[in-house]
Amino acid sequence: WQNCIRVICADIGAAMCGLDEATLQDFEASRFGGFIHCAGLTRFEEHLRDELLQTNFAGTCNAYAVSTRLGIAKFHHISTAYVAGTTKMPFGSDDLDVDQGFNNPYEQTKFSAERYLHATPAQSAIIIYRPSIVVGGYPLGEGKTVSTVYTFLKAINFLRACYRRDSAKGRTTFSEHGVSEIDGILTLPIRVAANPLNGVNLITIDLVVDAVMKRIDTRTTTRGKHIETLQLTGKDILLDDFRDAFCKATNV
Repeated sequence: WQNCIRVICADIGAAMCGLDEATLQDFEASRFGGFIHCAGLTRFEEHLRDELLQTNFAGTCNAYAVSTRLGIAKFHHISTAYVAGTTKMPFGSDDLDVDQGFNNPYEQTKFSAERYLHATPAQSAIIIYRPSIVVGGYPLGEGKTVSTVYTFLKAINFLRACYRRDSAKGRTTFSEHGVSEIDGILTLPIRVAANPLNGVNLITIDLVVDAVMKRIDTRTTTRGKHIETLQLTGKDILLDDFRDAFCKATNV
Protein backbone atom coordinates (compact mmCIF):
# COMPACT_ATOMS: atom_id res chain seq x y z
CA TRP A 1 0.00 0.00 0.00
CA GLN A 2 2.97 2.34 0.33
CA ASN A 3 2.86 3.13 -3.40
CA CYS A 4 -0.91 3.60 -3.41
CA ILE A 5 -1.37 6.12 -0.57
CA ARG A 6 -0.60 9.80 -0.88
CA VAL A 7 -0.20 11.79 2.34
CA ILE A 8 -1.54 15.32 2.19
CA CYS A 9 0.09 17.91 4.46
CA ALA A 10 -2.58 20.50 5.14
CA ASP A 11 -4.30 22.49 7.87
CA ILE A 12 -7.54 20.75 8.76
CA GLY A 13 -8.51 23.76 10.86
CA ALA A 14 -8.75 25.93 7.73
CA ALA A 15 -11.45 26.00 5.06
CA MET A 16 -10.70 23.37 2.40
CA CYS A 17 -7.77 22.45 4.67
CA GLY A 18 -5.89 25.48 3.37
CA LEU A 19 -5.35 23.89 -0.07
CA ASP A 20 -5.28 26.28 -3.03
CA GLU A 21 -7.21 25.73 -6.24
CA ALA A 22 -4.18 24.55 -8.23
CA THR A 23 -3.44 21.86 -5.65
CA LEU A 24 -7.07 20.78 -5.57
CA GLN A 25 -7.14 20.47 -9.35
CA ASP A 26 -3.95 18.40 -9.25
CA PHE A 27 -5.49 16.05 -6.69
CA GLU A 28 -8.73 15.90 -8.66
CA ALA A 29 -6.84 14.78 -11.75
CA SER A 30 -5.27 11.96 -9.72
CA ARG A 31 -8.73 10.40 -9.28
CA PHE A 32 -8.20 9.07 -5.75
CA GLY A 33 -10.36 6.13 -4.75
CA GLY A 34 -10.69 7.08 -1.11
CA PHE A 35 -9.97 9.81 1.42
CA ILE A 36 -8.70 8.69 4.86
CA HIS A 37 -9.28 11.29 7.56
CA CYS A 38 -7.35 10.25 10.66
CA ALA A 39 -6.05 13.62 11.84
CA GLY A 40 -7.29 14.64 15.26
CA LEU A 41 -6.43 15.77 18.76
CA THR A 42 -6.55 13.07 21.45
CA ARG A 43 -6.60 15.18 24.58
CA PHE A 44 -9.24 15.30 27.28
CA GLU A 45 -8.69 18.50 29.27
CA GLU A 46 -11.57 20.95 29.58
CA HIS A 47 -9.32 23.95 28.92
CA LEU A 48 -8.61 22.50 25.45
CA ARG A 49 -12.29 22.39 24.47
CA ASP A 50 -11.99 25.10 21.80
CA GLU A 51 -8.91 23.50 20.28
CA LEU A 52 -10.58 20.08 20.31
CA LEU A 53 -13.66 21.55 18.65
CA GLN A 54 -11.56 23.20 15.94
CA THR A 55 -9.49 20.07 15.29
CA ASN A 56 -11.92 17.19 15.73
CA PHE A 57 -15.18 18.78 14.59
CA ALA A 58 -14.29 21.63 12.24
CA GLY A 59 -11.35 19.56 10.97
CA THR A 60 -13.71 16.76 9.95
CA CYS A 61 -16.03 19.24 8.20
CA ASN A 62 -13.10 20.72 6.28
CA ALA A 63 -11.62 17.33 5.36
CA TYR A 64 -14.97 16.10 4.09
CA ALA A 65 -15.37 19.29 2.05
CA VAL A 66 -12.07 18.54 0.32
CA SER A 67 -13.10 14.93 -0.32
CA THR A 68 -16.39 16.09 -1.82
CA ARG A 69 -14.69 18.77 -3.91
CA LEU A 70 -12.37 16.13 -5.38
CA GLY A 71 -15.27 13.82 -6.18
CA ILE A 72 -13.81 10.98 -4.09
CA ALA A 73 -16.17 8.03 -3.75
CA LYS A 74 -15.25 6.98 -0.20
CA PHE A 75 -14.56 9.06 2.89
CA HIS A 76 -12.93 7.07 5.71
CA HIS A 77 -13.29 8.76 9.10
CA ILE A 78 -11.46 7.59 12.23
CA SER A 79 -13.75 8.29 15.16
CA THR A 80 -13.74 6.62 18.59
CA ALA A 81 -15.77 4.04 20.48
CA TYR A 82 -16.15 6.69 23.18
CA VAL A 83 -18.80 8.61 21.24
CA ALA A 84 -20.99 6.38 23.43
CA GLY A 85 -20.20 8.83 26.20
CA THR A 86 -21.87 8.14 29.52
CA THR A 87 -24.63 5.89 28.26
CA LYS A 88 -25.13 2.72 30.31
CA MET A 89 -27.07 0.94 27.56
CA PRO A 90 -25.50 -1.32 24.91
CA PHE A 91 -24.18 0.95 22.15
CA GLY A 92 -23.90 -0.60 18.71
CA SER A 93 -22.68 0.53 15.31
CA ASP A 94 -26.15 1.78 14.40
CA ASP A 95 -26.34 3.98 17.49
CA LEU A 96 -25.13 7.56 17.77
CA ASP A 97 -27.37 10.08 19.49
CA VAL A 98 -28.95 8.28 22.44
CA ASP A 99 -29.17 11.39 24.62
CA GLN A 100 -25.86 10.52 26.26
CA GLY A 101 -23.63 12.84 28.21
CA PHE A 102 -19.87 12.99 27.80
CA ASN A 103 -16.95 12.52 30.14
CA ASN A 104 -14.75 15.07 28.40
CA PRO A 105 -14.67 17.42 25.38
CA TYR A 106 -12.77 14.86 23.29
CA GLU A 107 -15.73 12.47 23.34
CA GLN A 108 -18.15 15.30 22.60
CA THR A 109 -16.22 16.70 19.62
CA LYS A 110 -15.82 13.25 18.06
CA PHE A 111 -19.56 12.68 18.53
CA SER A 112 -20.30 16.04 16.87
CA ALA A 113 -18.10 15.09 13.91
CA GLU A 114 -20.02 11.86 13.39
CA ARG A 115 -23.34 13.66 13.66
CA TYR A 116 -22.18 16.13 11.01
CA LEU A 117 -21.28 13.30 8.61
CA HIS A 118 -24.73 11.78 9.09
CA ALA A 119 -26.43 15.11 8.46
CA THR A 120 -24.44 16.30 5.43
CA PRO A 121 -26.39 16.06 2.16
CA ALA A 122 -23.35 15.25 0.00
CA GLN A 123 -23.55 12.10 -2.11
CA SER A 124 -20.72 9.71 -1.25
CA ALA A 125 -19.90 6.64 0.79
CA ILE A 126 -18.80 7.37 4.35
CA ILE A 127 -17.11 4.71 6.45
CA ILE A 128 -16.76 5.53 10.15
CA TYR A 129 -14.36 3.56 12.33
CA ARG A 130 -14.80 3.52 16.10
CA PRO A 131 -11.67 2.07 17.73
CA SER A 132 -11.31 1.82 21.47
CA ILE A 133 -7.91 2.81 22.93
CA VAL A 134 -5.37 2.44 20.13
CA VAL A 135 -1.90 1.24 21.11
CA GLY A 136 1.23 0.19 19.27
CA GLY A 137 2.99 1.72 16.33
CA TYR A 138 5.92 -0.48 15.39
CA PRO A 139 6.81 -1.49 12.71
CA LEU A 140 4.20 0.76 11.10
CA GLY A 141 5.84 3.89 12.46
CA GLU A 142 6.95 5.61 15.61
CA GLY A 143 4.17 6.42 18.04
CA LYS A 144 4.66 9.82 19.66
CA THR A 145 1.36 10.18 21.47
CA VAL A 146 1.43 11.52 25.00
CA SER A 147 -2.20 10.77 25.77
CA THR A 148 -4.30 7.74 26.81
CA VAL A 149 -2.22 4.88 28.28
CA TYR A 150 1.05 6.49 27.20
CA THR A 151 0.57 9.19 29.83
CA PHE A 152 1.63 6.73 32.53
CA LEU A 153 4.67 5.50 30.62
CA LYS A 154 5.81 9.07 30.00
CA ALA A 155 5.26 9.93 33.67
CA ILE A 156 7.31 6.95 34.90
CA ASN A 157 10.23 7.76 32.60
CA PHE A 158 10.05 11.43 33.57
CA LEU A 159 10.10 10.67 37.31
CA ARG A 160 12.98 8.22 36.85
CA ALA A 161 14.99 10.92 35.06
CA CYS A 162 14.16 13.46 37.78
CA TYR A 163 15.24 11.04 40.53
CA ARG A 164 18.55 10.32 38.79
CA ARG A 165 19.25 14.00 38.26
CA ASP A 166 18.30 14.72 41.87
CA SER A 167 20.65 12.01 43.15
CA ALA A 168 23.51 13.03 40.88
CA LYS A 169 23.41 16.52 42.39
CA GLY A 170 23.42 15.17 45.94
CA ARG A 171 19.84 16.14 46.58
CA THR A 172 17.40 13.99 48.53
CA THR A 173 14.04 15.46 47.49
CA PHE A 174 12.86 12.28 45.77
CA SER A 175 14.46 9.80 48.17
CA GLU A 176 12.74 11.54 51.07
CA HIS A 177 9.46 10.58 49.43
CA GLY A 178 10.43 6.92 49.15
CA VAL A 179 11.81 6.91 45.61
CA SER A 180 14.85 4.71 45.06
CA GLU A 181 16.59 2.77 42.29
CA ILE A 182 18.61 -0.40 42.85
CA ASP A 183 20.12 -2.36 39.95
CA GLY A 184 17.93 -0.47 37.51
CA ILE A 185 14.69 -1.28 39.38
CA LEU A 186 12.84 1.90 40.33
CA THR A 187 10.73 2.04 43.49
CA LEU A 188 8.07 4.66 42.91
CA PRO A 189 5.45 4.96 45.68
CA ILE A 190 2.60 6.66 43.86
CA ARG A 191 -1.10 5.97 44.09
CA VAL A 192 -3.57 6.14 41.23
CA ALA A 193 -7.21 6.48 42.25
CA ALA A 194 -9.06 3.74 40.36
CA ASN A 195 -10.91 0.49 40.90
CA PRO A 196 -8.41 -2.32 40.11
CA LEU A 197 -11.29 -4.53 38.96
CA ASN A 198 -12.26 -2.06 36.24
CA GLY A 199 -10.77 -2.57 32.82
CA VAL A 200 -9.73 -0.78 29.67
CA ASN A 201 -10.16 -2.01 26.13
CA LEU A 202 -7.07 -1.85 23.93
CA ILE A 203 -6.80 -2.40 20.19
CA THR A 204 -3.55 -2.44 18.26
CA ILE A 205 -2.98 0.01 15.43
CA ASP A 206 -2.41 -2.95 13.09
CA LEU A 207 -6.04 -4.05 13.46
CA VAL A 208 -7.33 -0.53 12.85
CA VAL A 209 -5.19 -0.18 9.71
CA ASP A 210 -6.33 -3.61 8.48
CA ALA A 211 -9.97 -2.57 8.88
CA VAL A 212 -9.43 0.58 6.83
CA MET A 213 -7.44 -1.23 4.13
CA LYS A 214 -10.16 -3.86 3.82
CA ARG A 215 -12.82 -1.22 3.20
CA ILE A 216 -10.59 0.61 0.71
CA ASP A 217 -10.25 -2.63 -1.21
CA THR A 218 -14.02 -3.23 -1.27
CA ARG A 219 -16.08 -1.82 -4.11
CA THR A 220 -19.01 0.39 -3.16
CA THR A 221 -22.15 -0.70 -4.99
CA THR A 222 -24.67 1.50 -3.18
CA ARG A 223 -25.55 4.60 -5.16
CA GLY A 224 -25.67 7.94 -3.46
CA LYS A 225 -24.83 8.54 0.16
CA HIS A 226 -24.12 5.44 2.22
CA ILE A 227 -22.81 5.36 5.77
CA GLU A 228 -21.20 2.31 7.35
CA THR A 229 -19.97 2.31 10.94
CA LEU A 230 -17.53 -0.24 12.34
CA GLN A 231 -16.97 -0.80 16.04
CA LEU A 232 -13.30 -1.73 16.52
CA THR A 233 -12.61 -3.13 19.95
CA GLY A 234 -9.83 -5.38 21.15
CA LYS A 235 -8.93 -6.95 24.47
CA ASP A 236 -10.27 -5.95 27.89
CA ILE A 237 -7.48 -5.62 30.44
CA LEU A 238 -8.04 -5.20 34.17
CA LEU A 239 -6.31 -2.20 35.73
CA ASP A 240 -4.48 -4.57 38.09
CA ASP A 241 -2.97 -6.41 35.09
CA PHE A 242 -2.35 -3.10 33.37
CA ARG A 243 -0.33 -1.87 36.34
CA ASP A 244 1.72 -5.07 36.49
CA ALA A 245 2.50 -4.92 32.75
CA PHE A 246 3.64 -1.29 33.03
CA CYS A 247 5.83 -2.06 36.02
CA LYS A 248 7.45 -4.98 34.21
CA ALA A 249 8.04 -2.98 31.05
CA THR A 250 9.58 -0.01 32.85
CA ASN A 251 11.44 -1.83 35.67
CA VAL A 252 9.35 -0.29 38.42
